[in-house]
Amino acid sequence: MEYGFKKTAQLLAEEKIFAPRFLPYATQLIPLSCICATLSNQIDNASIKEKVLRWYWCGVFGELYGGANETRFSQDLPDVVDWVNGGAPPHRQRRQLRASPFALVTDAYFRSLQGASILLMQSGGKDFISATPIAINAYFVTPVDIHHFFPKAWCTAKNLPREKWNSVINKTPLSSTTNQYLSGDAPSLYLKRIEEKKESRRKRWTPPPFPRHPGRGDPPECLRRLHPATGHPAARHD
Repeated sequence: MEYGFKKTAQLLAEEKIFAPRFLPYATQLIPLSCICATLSNQIDNASIKEKVLRWYWCGVFGELYGGANETRFSQDLPDVVDWVNGGAPPHRQRRQLRASPFALVTDAYFRSLQGASILLMQSGGKDFISATPIAINAYFVTPVDIHHFFPKAWCTAKNLPREKWNSVINKTPLSSTTNQYLSGDAPSLYLKRIEEKKESRRKRWTPPPFPRHPGRGDPPECLRRLHPATGHPAARHD
């Protein structure tokens, strides 16, 4: 089991999960460690690792580890090991992800929000001011947390629907230092302030603005990233 936990830590670090506070579900460490211990050196095989990670992210975005988990734990190990050895995908692996483009993440789904933020870290997103990759910032420099890109105070003052501004498309990992520059202002104001004070003029990835027609058009970047991580596109509910 010691090997299993060490291998799990390595596997999660590769996924840009560097510390316990970044774990969407700490309880998922138990079956993941058992799987790594059982597979032993097999986990270093790229195709096997891909399946194990797909199982992991399906568990995160399927919200499978938030309640009583003992029965699920007992099924995860034989199901995943059988799958990587040529068997059928676990039944829960085939579960369709249900994700509205706007309401994927609210306060009730904070763990999914953590997962989405980690996928954005994997894409190489950078801090607005320092241009340091968020993943490196999170591990080495300053505390990183999930904040509203369009600040809560600004959205409330504009009477925007809470289910839109408090969803995943309006949240992004930011360092505590950078978040101080937002000050509850509109992005048009605080981005200008950042540019003027920090002379940070490189192009950054930013979440898209609220679409004019909710439910139409392409899904936001954070939802598109669910597909390669889990093997499932996020089902739309327009």
